[in-house]
Amino acid sequence: MFDLDLAARLAQASLDLGGGVDAGLVLGEARFRSGRHAEAEAVLAAMVPRCRTDAELARIANARAHNFHNLLADPGRATAVLDEALAVITDPAPRRQLLGRLATIKVFEPDLEGALAAAAPLLASDDDVMISRGAFVSSIALAMFGRSEESVPVAYRGLDSARRASGLA
Repeated sequence: MFDLDLAARLAQASLDLGGGVDAGLVLGEARFRSGRHAEAEAVLAAMVPRCRTDAELARIANARAHNFHNLLADPGRATAVLDEALAVITDPAPRRQLLGRLATIKVFEPDLEGALAAAAPLLASDDDVMISRGAFVSSIALAMFGRSEESVPVAYRGLDSARRASGLA
């Protein structure tokens, strides 16, 4: 469906001509979507010193954490990448993006307490996308704790937020 080799060549050409973090992100994603996970990590890690904004750093850290957790089966490295980025990112929106990734990793490892802690700021936000992600994680964690009386209302809150975020409400 997608020509990942072409995407990688164009992203590499952009980087070679002075392209920024976005070009590196596209190249890294093309690499990991092509099954070249170690190469993707090398590209993405090389972008970290080039990041000038919290949003750029969050996008790179999010991609690296996805690659480590979902593709390289290394949740420890994924969590370390997120912890490093969260230690320096102060802008609330990029922080929430990374907390969403961290909460998702933790619920499936499972570190249910950690998942609930990471999801709490998402649920407290006024961003429906983040609320729905926080509710997704929290409802699973609460259910896994056997706390269905809390899990179900949280799941419905997430559904309502997801509908608003997608324009379906």
